[in-house]
Amino acid sequence: MNTHLARSVRALQLAAVICAAFAAIGVASGFHAADPDSGWFVPLVAGVVVAIGFSITWHVLIGAAARTRRLLGLTVVIAGGIILAALALAASAQSIATALTGTAAVRAELSRQVTGYTDALAEAHERATWAQPLVQMTGASAAGYRALAEQEAGGEFGTGAGCGTRCAELQTFGDSWSRSASALQEQVDQADVVNRVGLDAVGRLRSAAALGDQTLFLAATQEVGTAVASLEGMVTAPDGILASTGVITVSSTDRTARLDAQTADLTAKARELRPADGKTEVPVFVPQSPSEATRAQMFGASAPGWIAGLAIDGLPLLFLFIALALGFEPLLRDEHKPLQRQTTPERNAKVREDEADTAQGSTIHLVAGE
Repeated sequence: MNTHLARSVRALQLAAVICAAFAAIGVASGFHAADPDSGWFVPLVAGVVVAIGFSITWHVLIGAAARTRRLLGLTVVIAGGIILAALALAASAQSIATALTGTAAVRAELSRQVTGYTDALAEAHERATWAQPLVQMTGASAAGYRALAEQEAGGEFGTGAGCGTRCAELQTFGDSWSRSASALQEQVDQADVVNRVGLDAVGRLRSAAALGDQTLFLAATQEVGTAVASLEGMVTAPDGILASTGVITVSSTDRTARLDAQTADLTAKARELRPADGKTEVPVFVPQSPSEATRAQMFGASAPGWIAGLAIDGLPLLFLFIALALGFEPLLRDEHKPLQRQTTPERNAKVREDEADTAQGSTIHLVAGE
């Protein structure tokens, strides 16, 4: 092996050893990140074993690749390199990705889950405030009955001035509708208060996700779940209010009871707005280890870490093939290959012409010599 080839092979061996050492660091960091409470002893031992095993094996394989010439030896070297690269990828690629981007992956996963809690809170608030349009309807009915009572008291219906029985009855209807409007508005206001508490918890969710703090995130999810449960308990509150709201008129002819026009409209609108039975589904938060988050974010936040891990574990195999090429290059360079000149009709004619000129010159020379 010449000096240049030997230096190149030693450089490739050194580079492979460095890659193996970095892979070992990734293995140790990845193991520790997966279970921080277990300490560093086992991860460090695993890292040392990986570093020694991969470094020695790559060193031997690359050195053998530069010297092997027989087919069997080449087959063993190439197969060994491929197997070793596969083992390195299986053992350390994810660990390297976890060590490099594990925290970023956890943050991305937490941020992704915030949307589910935000949607659940919005849905629960919408269900709890379904009677909001009815507040205006009941308020308008209250104002209408009070106006009628004033007109009745003013004698505009031909019954004389003063508030008699009919006037008092209209005032009673107006007060009933007004109390219903106030009760419905109070229920909507309570739902808004609970929703603001939930939104504050969602803000803490986002902060915890940005920090990658799963403990704070879990506490905030419980607050959001409590807010959603409170809002769900308010869905049926307007039913009791509406049941005692409205006016029933009794016909003097057939003695049948009917809802007046305002009450009938309110009942129909309430039936239209009332949400279906059921509850808002709140996501269940399950804490993730950095390794799990790294796998989940393989094509997201952890993509750079996976690329780095694959590169570090795959580079020694590339070094192996470079050593193979360097070992065969002197043999290919020194191999004799006869020059093959391209023949064409023009070239053949030129060759025959040169031969004829040469023959004629030789004949003249012989005559002159005689």
